[in-house]
Amino acid sequence: MKNETNIEQIEKTELKKENIQPDNIFFALDIGTRSVVGMIGTKENDIYKVLDYEQAFHKVRAMRDGQIEDIDLVCQAVNHVKSTLEARFGYSLKRASIAAAGRALKTAKATAQQEIPEDTPITTETIRSIEYHAISAAQENFSQEMSSQEDGQTFSCVGYSVSGYWLDGYPISNLSGHKGKNVRAEIIAAFLPFTVMRSLYAVTSRCGLDVENMTLEPIAAINAIVPKDIRLLNIAIADIGAGTTDIAISKNGSIIAYDMVTTAGDEITEALMKHYLVDFDTGERVKRSLSNASGEISFFDILGTQYRLSTEEILKVIQPALSELCTSIAKSIIQLNEGSPVATFLIGGGSQTPGLCKILSEKLDLPENRVALGGLNPYKNIELCSEALLSPEFVTPIGIGAISLLYHGIDFFAITVNEKKIMLLDSNHITVLDALLLAGIKATSLMGVSPRPLTFYVNGEKHVDRGTPAVAGELYRNGQPASIETAIERGDSIIAITAINGVSPQISIADLLKDFTAEMDVTVNGFTVEKEYMVKSMDDIWIVPKPQILNHAFETSVEEISESEMIQNASESQEIQFQNPTPKELEEEKSVPSITKKISVCLNDKWIEVPYVTNQAPCFFDLLNYSDIDPEHPQGNLLLKLNGLDASFVTSLQDGDHAEIGWEKR
Repeated sequence: MKNETNIEQIEKTELKKENIQPDNIFFALDIGTRSVVGMIGTKENDIYKVLDYEQAFHKVRAMRDGQIEDIDLVCQAVNHVKSTLEARFGYSLKRASIAAAGRALKTAKATAQQEIPEDTPITTETIRSIEYHAISAAQENFSQEMSSQEDGQTFSCVGYSVSGYWLDGYPISNLSGHKGKNVRAEIIAAFLPFTVMRSLYAVTSRCGLDVENMTLEPIAAINAIVPKDIRLLNIAIADIGAGTTDIAISKNGSIIAYDMVTTAGDEITEALMKHYLVDFDTGERVKRSLSNASGEISFFDILGTQYRLSTEEILKVIQPALSELCTSIAKSIIQLNEGSPVATFLIGGGSQTPGLCKILSEKLDLPENRVALGGLNPYKNIELCSEALLSPEFVTPIGIGAISLLYHGIDFFAITVNEKKIMLLDSNHITVLDALLLAGIKATSLMGVSPRPLTFYVNGEKHVDRGTPAVAGELYRNGQPASIETAIERGDSIIAITAINGVSPQISIADLLKDFTAEMDVTVNGFTVEKEYMVKSMDDIWIVPKPQILNHAFETSVEEISESEMIQNASESQEIQFQNPTPKELEEEKSVPSITKKISVCLNDKWIEVPYVTNQAPCFFDLLNYSDIDPEHPQGNLLLKLNGLDASFVTSLQDGDHAEIGWEKR
């Protein structure tokens, strides 16, 4: 049957390919846990036409739960599919649309609105822009939520669906061509760990493919079999693969939720392995035979024993595993939907096990005819090259191709940050800051932290030690100096050299005594301290000679000196005591240090006083301590304004200046 299908495909392709330009060819690639499916398609009058397809199974278990484990083995399957289609078509495939399985899937909702000229019809570009603004808002909300959990994972948006549009406050199904003052869009965005995406991009890159479009597998599937005109119905789909089951739900004209459960077709295979003592490949073959076997199924276990069993006998063995799978799927659907839907479609290779629809209908409390296999009937707006594609197994790859042509997927492009490849969402304005955040580099790491100066007094004289100053970080785009606001493009190379923080001053009493040759007494804030004492900010330190040094002139025997010498020595001693008074004697006489010079600055419409530091005028960096800005949690581009003009952190301030520090509104 497979060979006949291929012949049919080749004949149809040969008849049409001379009229198809390479620029109009779209390559959809479904990298699954058990197999890789590639489809070549084109668009004609809003119809997605599948022209050819190829499927290759992994030689061994190269993926688990939708996650690539052996990149080389997966690349072998992708290269086989790619090269086979290239040979049949005579075109070199350079770009591919792909989808990610929902492993560790998380979702976030967000809205965005935009004012528009009243006399200008709404265009596709306007709609795209408002959707991307909503995605950015969802990304920001999601990032803040994840940062509070501190689990260390980096997530990235892999797809989204529009929940609804509003024009001047009224809901509308299609904005295109309408006029108004204000448009609003609500979206639900899907996020996956970047490690999942990175492995997909590693495979496509090794196979010489750029990613043209990225989406989530359940988004692709539900767009293929639940077109917009029937999304008013509350319908669920469950894409049962080998390692994961992806779920999507429609209601009231929109796709309202996505989810993923880690119970899928492999659980059925493993149940067969344990019961019959067979290896994985044999268990997989037996499972796949259940959907089309009309007689006995024959196989050998690992001990060489041959089995000849009927389908009914094997189905009894896997009944507990089927029940557990359906329980997991039903639980997720009911939780997302807040109850059972009116109907459910099962798709994917794992959906074809006999009895699965009946068991799931019982778990969902639905009539048996309300749970059915999807993909068995002709699609709307999709034309297939072969009836063999009318199978639940091919719904997702068909949807990947269709969504790249008929719907809005997510466009990504590749750049490198510190020689590591990352993928960025292709929106209107991508900056170096966006790349740094996705690469896990905080913008604050480029600023460097200067230590607080250590101010103290020695014998009434003010001293300031600033420690070791910070060394600012550096940013380069394609070898040229850049800032966090520098725009970036596809293929750019970003180098980020993080700052070196300054070292706080560390001064001990022993360090201060190095300037004295004689033995000295030391008090700090009126208390005697040892040489190991570390000086603290605003310490009042007094260093005076020890008493025996003051009385050294009297240690000589009276018999050995004359009266005049005694008078002279006593006079010198009094002079020394006068020049080096004790702390107690000077406590009442020493004056308080003068008041620090300050300037008045209006920061964010509030007047504050900012002190000078060692006779240097304050700069913008000093204002951070007076603002509510948290550089550790950036919320966009940092806005610095002085008297209405752009400023930087090193811009000097003067008395009466008006300053502004905040996050720039996008």
